[in-house]
Order: sequence, then C-alpha cells, then structure tokens
Amino acid sequence: MLADGDIFAYNAAINAQSVAEFDGMYLAFANMDEAKAKAMSYLKAVAKEIKAKEIVFVRSPSSRKYWRHDVFPEYKSTRSDVKPPLVLDDLKHWLTEQFESHMWEGFEADDVLGILATDPKYKPGKKKVVVSIDKDMNTLPCWQFNPDKDYQPWLQSREDADIYHLMQAIGGDTTDGYKGCKGVGVDTALAFLKDPWYWEQYEHIYKSGKRKGEVELKWRKADPKPDLWENIVSLFHKAGQTEEDALTNARVARILRHEDVDGREVNLWTPERLK
Repeated sequence: MLADGDIFAYNAAINAQSVAEFDGMYLAFANMDEAKAKAMSYLKAVAKEIKAKEIVFVRSPSSRKYWRHDVFPEYKSTRSDVKPPLVLDDLKHWLTEQFESHMWEGFEADDVLGILATDPKYKPGKKKVVVSIDKDMNTLPCWQFNPDKDYQPWLQSREDADIYHLMQAIGGDTTDGYKGCKGVGVDTALAFLKDPWYWEQYEHIYKSGKRKGEVELKWRKADPKPDLWENIVSLFHKAGQTEEDALTNARVARILRHEDVDGREVNLWTPERLK
C-alpha cells in the first residue's frame, strides 16, 4: 500500500482539532495523541480492506514548494491563505517514523507515489497499490484504490492514464490553479480526445448587408491532423492562447512516472511522448 500521507495525515489532524469559546474569544486546539490514533486507525483500516501486507507512507515537504512552481508560478496559489490543521506537520513527522517513508524536497507526494508505483526496480514482484482520494492519480498507469469510492483496487491502463493526463491539461484544474484551455471543460476535452478535430482559421467575406465585402477571420472544424498535439494546440489557438500555454498545462497536469525523472531531476513532459 503506497499511501498518500498528506491526505491521511490531514484527515486525522483536522478531526483531532476543536474550537472552544471563552468570553467571546474562539480558540482552536488539537489533541496530538488523538491525531496519532486516528491516523494509525485510518491507515491500518484501509490496508486491511485491500489486504495489503505493508504500508509505505509518502508525504509532501513542509516547505510546500514544488518543481511545478518553476513551470507555473501560480500553481496552487489559491490555497496560499488556507491554514493547515494545528498538528499536521508534527503528525506527518511522527508517521514517517512508524512506516517506511518517502519525502523528496521539491516533489509533491503525488509525484513520489507515481514514481514508486511505476518503478520496476522498487519492490519488484510485489503488487503496489496507490491509495489516495486525489483524482489526479488517474493520470498514472498503476494499481489504485480510492477509499472514498472504490470497493477494491483497480488497474489503470497506460492508454487511459495518458488520455486522463491530456484531459486534465485541456480542461484545467481550478483547485490547483491552472485553467487549461479557455472555454473548454473536462467533458469537452474528453470528447475531443476520443474523436479529435482540428480548428482552422479562414477568411470569411461578407456578401451582403452593411459589411458587404469586408473580410473577417473565423474558425471552423476540420479533419484532424495526424499529430494529436497539433490538434490540441489548435484548441488553444482558437481560445486566444499559445502553444506555450498548452505545454505549460500539460506539464503541470502530469503526475510524474518513473520515466519522467533522472534521479531527482524532472524530465519535463514533451509532445514527442505522444508519438
């Protein structure tokens, strides 16, 4: 069980926190022993549910500074004012001492989970299941389990993981602060990826009325290009955006896999990987 420690620790920390009122003043306080007990209970219950014989605890660094900020400085900027539960960081540090644990500076827990899950040299021969409630895990080709909705682990194929990654890149993720292609939601993005088209610009000449003879640039759907990335870029161009916007979204949306890193260096995603 490769556990998303950020989520398990957050749930335990927030549920061990209370607010008391004294003469019109509201004070937040937390019981660390209660947080520890809740976290261990959550982790072991899920491990039992999926019949995991081992728990690996993966967490994000306390700095909350990640490689995605170098690609897109506004990444998760909408969360900057949200205060974490009082004992969250201390609870994470305690949990790292209870299990095999991984924390890489500059990498979110999501990425470390993805790298470990797809690395054939990490725990070879064992069935590694990523346990998280984060929908972004769908961009990973590996065994997964969402304790909020799944009744058993399931295997995401590489093909479906790649489609989900591009769907996120096009549709955006407002929670993480990247907006994707303007005016295109994830449902339209998914429909496009299943049956792509190409937006081409053409000159429209008005043949009557006050604007007779005027020329205006318009857009129309055309047969898709052989290169999927070229079709994706046409969506962004029609929305008044650039290929660089498309590339930035694709890089931020991708949860890292083993092949995306060289040691602790990130090999940023490129359109060539679609070929």
